[in-house]
Amino acid sequence: MTQARIFDTNVIINATGNYEQSPQNTPECAHQCLIQLMMTTMGKYRVVLDLTTTGSDILREYRQNIIPGSIGELFLQWILTHQGDVEHVAYIQLKKIAQDHYSEFPDDLGLKTFDLRDHKWIALAIAYQIKHSEKAIVVQSADTKWSQFTAIFARLEVEIDFICGSDVSASDKQIKQVDIKSRKGKKR
Repeated sequence: MTQARIFDTNVIINATGNYEQSPQNTPECAHQCLIQLMMTTMGKYRVVLDLTTTGSDILREYRQNIIPGSIGELFLQWILTHQGDVEHVAYIQLKKIAQDHYSEFPDDLGLKTFDLRDHKWIALAIAYQIKHSEKAIVVQSADTKWSQFTAIFARLEVEIDFICGSDVSASDKQIKQVDIKSRKGKKR
């Protein structure tokens, strides 16, 4: 089965290499974002989107942030072309309580300062897991605000893939590098 992925808008923005719209972007990050989008269009990942009574907040955000003629626009066109095929695009119902407030977002004291505009990503990951009994990984590129919440996300079993690595502390990177090295040579 295709792995489910929830793409934060910054992945689409950063894939374009637009450094004005995303000053924390780097050429390496843009490359990683582009690879994620290409792998999705080749069938490796399933895009997970929200569905509320007012439509999809994520699609709306994608549309507001893409640059005409960019890879972001091509990715959005791919989503719209494949939205009827659940192998490529899955819509998950979210209950929107108010602007940027979703009933699926956890009532956790540790998340009180988590950016309201980012609640949809976490709410969607939780709703997907409840509906499908499997995780949808939230793909994050260069939003450094998320790093302080990684332990809470892990406790809530919400997996975040920081594809550019800028959100991971140096000690976490070292741990991951050691873990990767220890996995090399092991048969799966």
